[in-house]
Amino acid sequence: MRTGAGKTLIAAIICKYWQAKRCGEKFKALFLVPTRHLAEQQCLAFENVFVRTDLQEIDESMNERSIVHSLQTNSILFLTPQKLVNTLKTTNLKLFDLNAIVFDEAHHTADDHPYNKIMSVYFNEKRAGGGLKRGPLILGKF
Repeated sequence: MRTGAGKTLIAAIICKYWQAKRCGEKFKALFLVPTRHLAEQQCLAFENVFVRTDLQEIDESMNERSIVHSLQTNSILFLTPQKLVNTLKTTNLKLFDLNAIVFDEAHHTADDHPYNKIMSVYFNEKRAGGGLKRGPLILGKF
C-alpha cells in the first residue's frame, strides 16, 4: 500500500481486536519505528483507535528498566528497534511476554538491522520453549 493509505490505522485496528480478545487481561504490544520522530507520529495515529492513556512513546532518555515499567502500565509502547534490543539484553523482558509486535518500515531491514536481531531473539525463545508456547502476533508494515 502506498504512503497515507491507512496501514498504521489497520495495525491499530488489529491491535485493538487482539486487545478485545484478551477479555480484560492486560494487552501488551510494541510498535517499532526506525526514528524517534515516527514514534510520535504513529502514536498519534493510534489515538484514533485507543485511548491516549493506553499509549506511550519511548524517547531516547528513557532507560531499559523504565521501558519495562512502562509496559506494565501502558498497553502499547512506541520505540526504536535498537531501544528494544538494548532492553532485551539488559532486563528480564521476554518477547513472549508480549501479545503483539508491529515492525514499521520493515522493508528497510538489512543484515545487521535491529529488526533481524529482534527476530533472532524471537526464534531463540521459540526454540527454548519447544515451539509450544504461543508467541506474540508479529506484524510487518511496509
